[in-house]
Amino acid sequence: MYRRQAIELANTTISYHIGEAEPVNEYANDGRHLHEIELRFLVEVPLSMDGFDLEALDASTRLERELLNERFGVSSDLEGALVVSNLPSKFDPQNGVFARTVTMKQRIRLGPVEQSWHCIEGSRHHASQTDETR
Repeated sequence: MYRRQAIELANTTISYHIGEAEPVNEYANDGRHLHEIELRFLVEVPLSMDGFDLEALDASTRLERELLNERFGVSSDLEGALVVSNLPSKFDPQNGVFARTVTMKQRIRLGPVEQSWHCIEGSRHHASQTDETR
């Protein structure tokens, strides 16, 4: 969700954006380039809600549990997401908002697969159905 102006919150909202994207100086096992991306989830709670700080903590830790090691349906392109931090990030009485930011990192594989997968075959002893022990 992207907002260009402040709006009064009625309940807890969660929005996200992609932060830093850093190249990793190695390749994935399929020959593709690896990047480590940062995912930031902003949990905003209205100050008018009783226990707003506990509500923000509860929502942010539920988010952590749901997204830990998540591959978002494309496991061939992503490694599991890892939690980096879960910190209070905003206390804004003027706009009536308290927020926590959950930061996660995830490695992604970019580009086409360079080579197709090959089947590793065993030696002639494994391929044979005869028992050569005597």
